[in-house]
Amino acid sequence: MASNKAKTVQKRNNERQIKSVRKKKGGFARLLGIILAVFYLFALWNWIFHEGIETSILHTGLLEIKVPSEGVLIRTEMPIIAQSDGIVIPKVDNGQRVPNKGTIAVLVDKGSSGIISSIESMEREIIRRIIEESADNPDNDPVLRERVQKEVNRLTNAAVSGNLRTVNEIRTVIERLLYQRNKAVFEQPDNRLYLQREKLELEQFKKTLDENAVTVRADYSGLVVWSSEEAHEKYSSENIASLTTGDLTYDEKKHAKAGIASIAVKESFPVEKDQAFAKLINNEKSWYVCVFDNKHAQRLAAGKNIKLRIDNIDIDIPCTIESVQPAGDKTKAVLSFDSMIEQTIHLRHVRADLIISSISGIKVPARSLTNRNSVDNTADIIVVRFNRADIKRVKILEEQDSYAIIEAAPDVNEIDPIRVFDIYVVNPRNIEQGQVIEQ
Repeated sequence: MASNKAKTVQKRNNERQIKSVRKKKGGFARLLGIILAVFYLFALWNWIFHEGIETSILHTGLLEIKVPSEGVLIRTEMPIIAQSDGIVIPKVDNGQRVPNKGTIAVLVDKGSSGIISSIESMEREIIRRIIEESADNPDNDPVLRERVQKEVNRLTNAAVSGNLRTVNEIRTVIERLLYQRNKAVFEQPDNRLYLQREKLELEQFKKTLDENAVTVRADYSGLVVWSSEEAHEKYSSENIASLTTGDLTYDEKKHAKAGIASIAVKESFPVEKDQAFAKLINNEKSWYVCVFDNKHAQRLAAGKNIKLRIDNIDIDIPCTIESVQPAGDKTKAVLSFDSMIEQTIHLRHVRADLIISSISGIKVPARSLTNRNSVDNTADIIVVRFNRADIKRVKILEEQDSYAIIEAAPDVNEIDPIRVFDIYVVNPRNIEQGQVIEQ
């Protein structure tokens, strides 16, 4: 009995020793697992928030302060009406200026169509012969080639952007250039007798035609647009004050390809009595009446001079703001300009940027600024000094289109303020002062 009891006690002691050893081994494994998990989480945190920090170099740049708008172009324009049925023979080019009482066209009766056809046919034939027999190709004129190339480039840009709104205008300009080229070729002196005889015969036809022609003259100095569009009373200078937000809103589907439909005039064309066949546009003054978001209203004031940049037209038109007033959830403004009117005579509804000013300075993405204070317009930017993050306070001078122009905050005593060519953090998320920045 005593022997069995001793064996039982010994067995129990051995089992306790084994459990104690297993317990010690299990505790060490758990501790090792916890340590490894902490290191893994730290590495994961560092990888997500600290590795691959995007940096760039501070540099100076130009920032345009502009307000996007939509509206209509308004001109003082007078339709030219046919006084009878007949055929119109243009005497000026599309978009050409004419003086007061200057000749715009002549109107002849439809019975003269045969004479007109003969005149146009003879002119084409004379021009063809001159070009074929001339030693100097008129198409080699560098000025002509440059102007045609400019229009071709505009057409290419329109095709690439998918905005074909200016195609008709480009076509009209190219036809105008070719017409002017042909006219110059026809009028140049020539010593060949057979050409002189043909030109003399042509002049006789023209004199016969002029005997029964009615001359159409300009009532004032202005630009001629060959267009059959009726006068639109709503968009006249007298009705500017009554135009509503709905009248000024740009509709992509309705207005993207719309404009002042002009006739590409090279030859004569028939008209009926009381039909509008052209417009005479006063080129002394034009208006852009527009609406824009209320948040930009404080940037504009009556009497201020700004620039107008119409979509798809590569020019900035100097303008003067005549009035600014609230219009419901929008702000309405009236701008006037007296230059480059001929560049806009084919347009009515447009989108345009109002270029208020331009400012140069240190230019950074707005997302690189943190801890903003809207009261004094200051913020923090993180620069990298000796591979460590250094938070600097800066003044935001202007901000537009996700970019800002900044300078060192004037009320902060910085020992080493920001400067051009400093390295800065572009997206400063979860970065602290003194943190190591791997570049």
